[in-house]
Amino acid sequence: MKSTRALALSLALVALSVGSCSSPREEAPQKEVTPAAPVVAEVPPRIDVEALAMVEHFARARALREAVIAGELEDLRAPATWLKGQIDAASFPAPWRGHVAEVQAAAGVLVTTESIAAAAAEVAAMAGACGACHASLQAGPRLTIPPLPEAVPGTNAHMIRHQWAAERMWEGLVIPSDEAWMLGAAALAEAPLAVEHLTENVELPEEVLAMGERVHALGATGKDARDRAARARIYGEFIAACATCHKGGC
Repeated sequence: MKSTRALALSLALVALSVGSCSSPREEAPQKEVTPAAPVVAEVPPRIDVEALAMVEHFARARALREAVIAGELEDLRAPATWLKGQIDAASFPAPWRGHVAEVQAAAGVLVTTESIAAAAAEVAAMAGACGACHASLQAGPRLTIPPLPEAVPGTNAHMIRHQWAAERMWEGLVIPSDEAWMLGAAALAEAPLAVEHLTENVELPEEVLAMGERVHALGATGKDARDRAARARIYGEFIAACATCHKGGC
């Protein structure tokens, strides 16, 4: 009896097992898994140390120029001190060193000078040294020349064109660019404002009034200047004249 019951139980288990195999259990669908993106460490771009240094030089040289044009000698001290003490000509590639030394020498004068005329001459010489370096290395800033502002009546519009000329002549020295220099000099050589326009709302000393004629004469001379030294001298006189006018009440 026991053996018969055991056999029946075994057959029942076999039948159940066969039934299970013939009707497999339905499983829930699996969610699609997107593989995680590989973690890649970002590699910082290579820093061109010399190019970065030139950006610093250029920014401080411009600050020196703006200080001269405004006639503010004290504003020269900080950028001049940086250029004199924070750069080392020996740390630059050999072809650069002589030009960097020129920049440092000009900066050394600007740290202590009490003369706007002397400061203007040194800033212009510094710009010329930058341009000489760029020319010798066949490198330097890219140039995009904006259009000359429209010539409309009024002192303010005339001064805006002077500013445009100052920028182009600066680029002519620093980049260097004959095109920029000649465009700036031509704009500066335009007929000066009449005295009655300059003195319409302010009384100006004779020295300042004479500067208008002098600045435009410098523009005419600048159109004929071809070498670096002559252009630097003209530019120095130009920005010194700007300072005289600004400090005189323009």
